[in-house]
Amino acid sequence: MSPKLALAISLALAAPCVGAASYEPFADTVVELRINDQPQPVTLVVRRDTDGTLLLSAADLKELRIKAPARGVVQVNGQRYYRIGAELGAQVRFDDATQSVSLLLPAQAFTGTRAGYSAADAPRVTPAARAASSTTTCSSATPADSPRLAQSSKAGCSAHMACW
Repeated sequence: MSPKLALAISLALAAPCVGAASYEPFADTVVELRINDQPQPVTLVVRRDTDGTLLLSAADLKELRIKAPARGVVQVNGQRYYRIGAELGAQVRFDDATQSVSLLLPAQAFTGTRAGYSAADAPRVTPAARAASSTTTCSSATPADSPRLAQSSKAGCSAHMACW
């Protein structure tokens, strides 16, 4: 065997396999999460299934306001995790170099938000009082700028302010 061929074979065997998982299935992984291109205020500990699908805990789904999928429940160490993938309409991209996950979800994947108030919480509407009318306008022009301004300065405005 030629030295070049031996080197090529050893390099091929030493290189990681294309498509090989760069993660350990069901292992805890700390990630920074972006949902629909919005960074989330929390860093999550997530898991990945044997096929690489993102697994989120029931508590994380609740905190992120994501509906729990009807199917795809996985038990890991006695804790319930949900598969977040195409079944939910999700597009998931892992970036192992930055330990981040980009998650694109449709609107129907989120829980609804309801805001309610009781009549006691509603603000009281009161009629506005009529304010006294004043039509005085002041200008920083000098009385020499206009005869009208000169007259108004005689009416009690300061030398630097003209009122009409």
